[in-house]
Amino acid sequence: MLLLPDNLAHFFSATLRFFAISLLLATANYSAIVAAADVSSAKTGASAEKKATLNYFAKVGTDTISLDEYYEQLQAGMKEKFFHGKIPEKELKQFRRDLATQIVNKVLYVQEAKRRGIVPDKVDVENHVKNLERKKKKDAYWQEHKDQLLKKARNGFVLDSLVKQLESAVRRVVEPRNPDVQNYYKSNEEKFTAPERVKVHMIMLKVDPSAGGESWDEAAKIAGEISKKIRQGENFEELARIHSGDDTAASGGDMGYIHKGMMGGNAAEVLDKMKIGQVSEPVYLLEGVAIFRLDDREVARVNELPRVEGPAKELLRKEMADKAWKDLTESLRKNTEIVLNESVL
Repeated sequence: MLLLPDNLAHFFSATLRFFAISLLLATANYSAIVAAADVSSAKTGASAEKKATLNYFAKVGTDTISLDEYYEQLQAGMKEKFFHGKIPEKELKQFRRDLATQIVNKVLYVQEAKRRGIVPDKVDVENHVKNLERKKKKDAYWQEHKDQLLKKARNGFVLDSLVKQLESAVRRVVEPRNPDVQNYYKSNEEKFTAPERVKVHMIMLKVDPSAGGESWDEAAKIAGEISKKIRQGENFEELARIHSGDDTAASGGDMGYIHKGMMGGNAAEVLDKMKIGQVSEPVYLLEGVAIFRLDDREVARVNELPRVEGPAKELLRKEMADKAWKDLTESLRKNTEIVLNESVL
């Protein structure tokens, strides 16, 4: 069987891999997966040469990923993602495809890091090793096979470090220039638009969510009476201090300015229709029955560039970094010979 060199054969969670492969070899799940991989060959009576091609999962440039490596990652990923029960075939197929992309990309990144002369961060690697040893201190199986497991784990941490440093270097893009920031701002005004906000006072008559209908009806009746008093001239703030069960009661029910949408569905719908100075009828909320007074409304507005130049530059920098990483990935996949064993996907 063709295998990756020792430092590439374990580029995912090395510790889980050692346990997983033993489990896979002993379970029907592994057998079923292997059988699925061979089914087309079995049905067509494929030649020995045809079957021989199934002893690897993928070839990425000069490196080969074994079937065991793929099955190991597949089993671990399935347990994590589909732990709740039967796996829908469509989802499983997409999961296998996504996993294949991740595995191949990881090998490509390691190869590129080495081409660039990137070396592992020894401190980072040792910190991961120490953390792993602490976590496995009371694990009898780990202690019995510590040397072997630790070697594999260390190899995995080394490769993770290479990829991490490669990504950091690629994402370290040139600082966006002012004209670029200005163009980005103009092309993405929606990202720098302050949403509509309203200034509101509220009186909340608290009701336990589990209370019966009579409690809610009683609260609505009292709220209606309070609303009527306010429209007849009584002071909203004073009535809020007396009746409201909300934290804003001490300030006369003053909620200040709140962005549209911060309130629940019923409240937002009512406030949308209200005019400035208007007092609402009782509104049912999760916490109880409320009365609102709309004091002011500020329409959505685009912030001027000087106010948002910092966030705009940071957003542009992030998008440039994401593009640089995506472009590298696409370039590596385009310029590297990749052969996948499609029978297992």
